[in-house]
Amino acid sequence: MSIPTTLDDCGEYIISELLTEDDQFVHSLYQKLFPSTTQTTPLTSSDIRSQLKDIPTQPGRLRELLQVTFFTPSWLYKEGFLFLHRDDTAVPADSHHNLVALWTKCCLHGLGMVDDPIIQRLLPPGRARRFASMPLVEVCFGLGIRAAGGPTAERMRFMSASRTSAFSRLQQPQRQLLVVGGGFDAGALRPDVPAGTSSFELDLASVVECKRKILARYISEFPDEAHRVPSLTAIDLLQNVPSDSLPESWLSSLPTVIVIEAVLSYLPSERRAAVLQDVSCLMRQSEQAVLVLWDQLPDVVTSSEDPVIHATEVLGLHGLSVETAVTPKKGFVMCLAEIKKE
Repeated sequence: MSIPTTLDDCGEYIISELLTEDDQFVHSLYQKLFPSTTQTTPLTSSDIRSQLKDIPTQPGRLRELLQVTFFTPSWLYKEGFLFLHRDDTAVPADSHHNLVALWTKCCLHGLGMVDDPIIQRLLPPGRARRFASMPLVEVCFGLGIRAAGGPTAERMRFMSASRTSAFSRLQQPQRQLLVVGGGFDAGALRPDVPAGTSSFELDLASVVECKRKILARYISEFPDEAHRVPSLTAIDLLQNVPSDSLPESWLSSLPTVIVIEAVLSYLPSERRAAVLQDVSCLMRQSEQAVLVLWDQLPDVVTSSEDPVIHATEVLGLHGLSVETAVTPKKGFVMCLAEIKKE
């Protein structure tokens, strides 16, 4: 099916897709749309479907539909993800955190706020990809994403530029990439990762299980990209550090880029410190290594309240020398870092 190109077509498409769901879903949708409606005789499923079908012809009603569904996290993260991923055999619809991150990045690309075409390919083909394409993404998600997605877009642009810069510093053609906490992100599949890079991702076992299925689907659709697919390994950072879970194919001396993005903030301070110390040790074993970091730092008292100086001093405690640091707020940092020279 082709992607709708006008807003009217989008409205009709949205309703037609919603109406393919079962009666329980349709009743739930109707109750959210018309919460104050009282009926002396309960409406049949056929009555409800007929009323919903008329929504695109009523001025303002389509916007109302969207405001109580796709604009509302309490609906989107439950019924919405079930609807968008109904036929998705790779990702359970209750993978809320990772799906929110995936859809936010897909929508930012669809709205032109970032350039990340690979990310939409990780959605299942069909309904989900059509919803992530313009102008459907503008209709369903545009208002909220444009208002709240600015910091995420800034982070995505920073991470892309930083990965490119990091790889440009590695002088040998043979290199490797380690992503700590890859989630459902495109990671090693992005074009800013040079071809021929050996890539590794670490994440929770449940995430790794889903990611393997996502990548298997991706390879079946885009077989020429199979060489970019990373090796996936399960890890629980509450119990272990990255070096505990690296596979045998990891070569410690090889020039390496390590990426940590929005992972440490889910850990207590002492575990953040343990992960950073371990990453520093891994970088020392490498002939050349660069860390690309966007995350929360361990809770440490330093000599300055200035966010950049604070971040520099905290990472310095782990033997890291910071470059191009940006701090969204004190305790967080976006930066490139290398091992301090003795």
